[in-house]
Amino acid sequence: MPVNLAFHDTDAVLAEKLAADLSAAKISGPGTVLVALISTASAGNPDVLRQIDEAADSGQHVIPLRLDDTPLPRVINHLDALDLRDGAYPFDAIKKRVTELTAPNAPRPLTTHTASLRQSNRRAAIVVALIAVAVFAVGLYGVGVLGIHAPQDEFDAIETQRVNQRNTLIAPTLEPLIPVGQFAVSQFELTVSAVPTRLREFLIGTVTATAQGTYIPSPTPRATATPEG
Repeated sequence: MPVNLAFHDTDAVLAEKLAADLSAAKISGPGTVLVALISTASAGNPDVLRQIDEAADSGQHVIPLRLDDTPLPRVINHLDALDLRDGAYPFDAIKKRVTELTAPNAPRPLTTHTASLRQSNRRAAIVVALIAVAVFAVGLYGVGVLGIHAPQDEFDAIETQRVNQRNTLIAPTLEPLIPVGQFAVSQFELTVSAVPTRLREFLIGTVTATAQGTYIPSPTPRATATPEG
């Protein structure tokens, strides 16, 4: 029979009756399901919880039968339980659920966070953390002790290209726009709004650097403001 039962000893009478009725129904699907009788006693029983975890880990469907108002165990609390409270015994509904979930076209059960899966996730997290710490330590040792750094030739080539672009393209274009003298400075906002948008960032940055005393290369001598007499 493709049906296993998980129950506490206090629910053995009901479990035996259910097992006999399911056997008589001759359900012959290829799948295997676990029917879990959930009561106050079984919900806290380690053996019942272990059976539920093992079924979930092995990819089996679990059919919870609620015998009282006890909440379903966390591993299966997303499932729709059949109600057997107050002496109810909806065997037709149970048989239908078992038949559906043991059929060849039955949907795959949802993955749940069982105890073994959580333990596996913790082990994986520890391994990843150890690898990250090891890589960081090796990098720190390489830079701090061995003096490993980016190739100087590559850095020089990129820096030279950047400086050449600045000196030959950006600086000559911005040179006439850089304010010289108090009046030009006072009109700088109008100057910025008049230049093409693509040049505004460079212009503002250049003028700011000049005001802060940062060297700005210039292809031609810069004019200086005439002291106001």
